[in-house]
Amino acid sequence: MADMAEGSAERRVYVSSLDPGMGKTTSLIVFLRQLIGSHLHHDVAVLVCLSRKAEIERIVDDAGLDEVDFAVLTSDREVNALSSTPPNQARVLFTTQQMLISRLRGSLFETCPTFQYQGLPREVRVWDEAMEPGQVVMLSSDDIGGLLGCLRRVSADFADKIDGLMERLRKADIGSLFRFPVLEAEVLQRAMAMLGDDRRTAHVEALAELSDQEVRVASGWGSQRVAVLAKTLLPEDLAPVLVLDASARVRETYKLWNEKRGGLVYLPAATKDYSPLTIHVAKKGAGKSSWEQGGVALAEIVAEMRCCKLEDRCLIVHHKTDRHLDVPGLISTALDPNVLDNTSFLHWGMHRATNEYADVPTVVLAGTFNLPPSHYLGLAHASLGLPMSTTPPKDVVKRVELGEHGHAIVQAVGRGVTRGCSEGKCLPGDVYIIAAAGSGIEAALRDWFPGATVKRWYPANRPALTGKAAQAAAFIAQRLKEDPVGPILFQDVMEHIGCRDRSNFNKTVRDNELFKLWLSDRGLIEVKLPGIRGKANAFQAEPPLLAAVCVEPSQNVQG
Repeated sequence: MADMAEGSAERRVYVSSLDPGMGKTTSLIVFLRQLIGSHLHHDVAVLVCLSRKAEIERIVDDAGLDEVDFAVLTSDREVNALSSTPPNQARVLFTTQQMLISRLRGSLFETCPTFQYQGLPREVRVWDEAMEPGQVVMLSSDDIGGLLGCLRRVSADFADKIDGLMERLRKADIGSLFRFPVLEAEVLQRAMAMLGDDRRTAHVEALAELSDQEVRVASGWGSQRVAVLAKTLLPEDLAPVLVLDASARVRETYKLWNEKRGGLVYLPAATKDYSPLTIHVAKKGAGKSSWEQGGVALAEIVAEMRCCKLEDRCLIVHHKTDRHLDVPGLISTALDPNVLDNTSFLHWGMHRATNEYADVPTVVLAGTFNLPPSHYLGLAHASLGLPMSTTPPKDVVKRVELGEHGHAIVQAVGRGVTRGCSEGKCLPGDVYIIAAAGSGIEAALRDWFPGATVKRWYPANRPALTGKAAQAAAFIAQRLKEDPVGPILFQDVMEHIGCRDRSNFNKTVRDNELFKLWLSDRGLIEVKLPGIRGKANAFQAEPPLLAAVCVEPSQNVQG
């Protein structure tokens, strides 16, 4: 920020990826105060772009600037009234990212008078939260079909044209290129005026974006096809600009941008130590469609997770409520009424940039924030700077998808007490996550939260141990009755259950997730005894020993 104020910063996108609670916003506020008070920089102006209007209100309040020194430019008159200073006369201009994007559509930043200070571009430019590598425009064949009634009232001939377009898109091969025809802008404008705030307005806007464009065809539900286009989002002359994104270190979009497109610089980072955090993972599909089909059962799982820390305040992050789905309602019905007063709900989309829950020690993610596969494809194109005519590698698209999961999860977890920091460590807390088995999320959590303990979570009525794993558990339980503190050799267990091959023992017993949970429930770990081959060769109670050790086979052990 000082380099921008001095005019010495190169035209780059500078990304600061300090974790939630590490002081990015505080540093910005201190900088603004110092800049306003500097006689050597009286002509230097700042543009601060935030994700939501509520964040503008918060930072304005925290910064405590004199009204004459700042202005607010949003679509909300009440928020703009935080200062009476005209935007072009205020040293600091607060606006939303969407306002900047809409005003700069097709134009350069430095020639746009809206964001200038006394007729000149603002030198210091700060973008709070995620900066996308480009705009992803998506429109499905079903979306197009849903517009026909409205478009026919505007122009019957145009509606017939769009009807034919829908049919051709629906029959297009997945992965193929598809050319949209030139669509009459006047008709689209009249349709948007007719629809007003209707959700279909966004589909008409997408039609306008796709006019005369070559797109990539992606799969949708059933026979549905989705047209995908990646476009430039921001002009290059917005740089130099500082991006404050707490989850940038886990997103693949920035990494690919840096590797392939260039023009992006990572600022030095100090990753928080998450060793005081325990993450409990239930491997189960909990996307929006899963909630719509099996919401009652999922709500019971979330309720059980919440009650694992019955005395703590808890934040539950969930899918947004709509006319088909009310996740908070389902969970509230499943919860004991006595814990409702101590339980807060926050839907995906509102899981960033709020400190309201910074003292909450338990966070439950009732499913993960999933974007359509076509969106990940578009992000891969934008990150790599690839034209739609070039297919990005499948592994890159998967990298982008997993990185976006990490982006959402780091932000959501960072709303709770773990956003706090003491001597480089987060404050102690627990996180419960429901994540699909094939998502790759469980394996990535240790990278996203360095030092955290990651455990598999099962409901109380989890599946029973069966077969060789059940026989091994029963044998270990009997041995613990005889000697609660002595080691139990793998070899002894193998002989008892009739398993001669070590690799088969590893596969059917040691690597069995339910068996590992059974060990964990009893405080048992794998140890290495001297004089015996193998990195680990015995089970033993983890020190310090408990006064009493549960040794009876549980009701979940059969066989």
